[in-house]
Amino acid sequence: RESGDLRFCIKTHSDLIAITLEISSRSSIGPTDSSHPHDKMKFLIVTVALVAVALAQHQHPHSHIQPVTAILKQAQDISPEGSYSYAYETENGIAASEQGSPQPVGPKGDPVVVAQGQFQYTAPDGTPIALQYTADENGFHPQGTHLPIAPHVPELIQKAVAYVLAHPQPENQQ
Repeated sequence: RESGDLRFCIKTHSDLIAITLEISSRSSIGPTDSSHPHDKMKFLIVTVALVAVALAQHQHPHSHIQPVTAILKQAQDISPEGSYSYAYETENGIAASEQGSPQPVGPKGDPVVVAQGQFQYTAPDGTPIALQYTADENGFHPQGTHLPIAPHVPELIQKAVAYVLAHPQPENQQ
C-alpha cells in the first residue's frame, strides 16, 4: 500500500452485504491529483454517506409476520332479502359467528339490520376472551366476562338523581 491510500471496510450482521472501498490519491474515480485537497475530502464524505444510506435497512424486516394459520371451518349465507350469517374457526382457537337481518324500525318502518353474534380468541397473556353481542337500532351491546363492570351506585346517589330528574328547574332560573 502506498502513502495516500485509504481503505474503508463496512461489514454488517447480514452475510449478504460486505463492502470494501479503496480510495487512492491515484484513483481515476473521484477527484484527480490536481484537485484541491478539500475536493478529495468532500468525495470521501459523499461516498461514505452513500454507502451508509445503501446499507440502512431494517435489522428484522419480517419479524412481525405471523405464521399462516389454517381455517378449520368456514360458512356464509347471504339471502336476497338482506339476511345473512357467517361462521369460521381457525386452528389457533379463533372463532366467530354472526347472523343478521333487516328489521323495520321507527314510525316509518325504515329497515335496520339487527345482528347477533359472538367471537372468541386467546389474548397474548393467555387469557381466553369470549364475547357475545347484539347490534340493533340502539347500538352495539357486548357481553363478556372480560369486560369491566361499572361500580355500584350508592342508594343515596340514586335517590338524588331520581329527585333531580323528577323536579327539573324552570328554564328562566338557570
